[in-house]
Amino acid sequence: MKKSLYMNLLTAAVLIALSFPSPAAQTEAWQKTVGFLAAETESADPAASTEPDLQSMSWDDYAISLDGVTLQFPLLFADCGLDGWDASDDLTTPLEPNQYNMFYFTKADRRMYLFIANFAQNTQPAEECVICGVGIDRFDWKEEDGEILLPGGIRRGISTLQEIERAYGTPSRTYEGDLYTQLTYETDIYETIELSVYRESGVLEDIEMKVLRKPDQFDPGEVSTEVPSAVSAYQEPEQLSTDPAASEIRVEDQVYTLPVPVSTLLSDGWKIQPEDSQASIAARSSGWVSLQKGGQHFRTLAANPTDSAVTPVNAWVTSLSIGKNDLDLDGALPGGITVGMSRSALEALFDRKGVSCEVEKNGDFIYYTYDKVSYDECKEVVVFTGTDGPYEADTVIKITCSKPE
Repeated sequence: MKKSLYMNLLTAAVLIALSFPSPAAQTEAWQKTVGFLAAETESADPAASTEPDLQSMSWDDYAISLDGVTLQFPLLFADCGLDGWDASDDLTTPLEPNQYNMFYFTKADRRMYLFIANFAQNTQPAEECVICGVGIDRFDWKEEDGEILLPGGIRRGISTLQEIERAYGTPSRTYEGDLYTQLTYETDIYETIELSVYRESGVLEDIEMKVLRKPDQFDPGEVSTEVPSAVSAYQEPEQLSTDPAASEIRVEDQVYTLPVPVSTLLSDGWKIQPEDSQASIAARSSGWVSLQKGGQHFRTLAANPTDSAVTPVNAWVTSLSIGKNDLDLDGALPGGITVGMSRSALEALFDRKGVSCEVEKNGDFIYYTYDKVSYDECKEVVVFTGTDGPYEADTVIKITCSKPE
């Protein structure tokens, strides 16, 4: 089951903003069964073991002992050290940066799932990523099969609700269900332990531990310096299309099809402002880039659709705006829409071209949105209707073309 998130790894607040794949993507079934760390455990040096000591830990150390093997999350997949467990899911499944999946593993009659996340800046297989937690439930792992321990002397199949609260204190949240009581302890968003005590047995049966945080001294990987093939293949149009549906915009004498490579803008005289731009942009994500030409400047999110981190020069600008409060330059959209044209001329052009618009009035401004596929794939024209302001009344003051990579 696939989950992803768009997270800023520096703060938990930005971590909330990440967006994961659609529910449809979450239901994908992985087919390949892969042996889990067999080669690593066979060649490991027992004398070099750094297994954490569960007895000296508290619940917020996010540790668990499974049949005598103690895991403390997060940890690199290669450092896990569980022997004899087989992956029910394909561990070569690529994870994009700031994305995680649940992967199931089996051993004899036992089954559990591990949360595996990619904190690197390149897309890479799950087996090269980070294990960020574990889930065990009564249906997939019977209480009598093996020993599962938590810090503070808490034992699955033995510890009661009262014993958990004595060891861990008052939970962050408590859910009272018909079949069980679930105690949730958390240190931050996406850093939680959920412990379910069933009413019938009176003891702990279900455990889910998740800590979506990169390990200490984590290596984010290298930034690719190769020019992506799509960037190399991009060609600027010779002139602006007469078709209003074309994803084009004219900036002064240059016409661009959106999205446009940053490198194309650089070849037309724009310069990256490094102090206001990101040094690199992670795979399958966006990053800020600031561009200047003469006295004109704009800052935008540039997209990287590849599986490798890139420098901003090899990313794509997906939206360009011309107007008094943006780039104060001569510009136009396909079909003859220009900054400074009258509102009546604009509406007559829409009627003549058969352009259907969403029209929204907000104060002294009217927003005409058309060719809208999504919020980030559309064209927008803004008209000022007021009489007291820096603009001429009933004129177009801004045009925008947006199209994602």
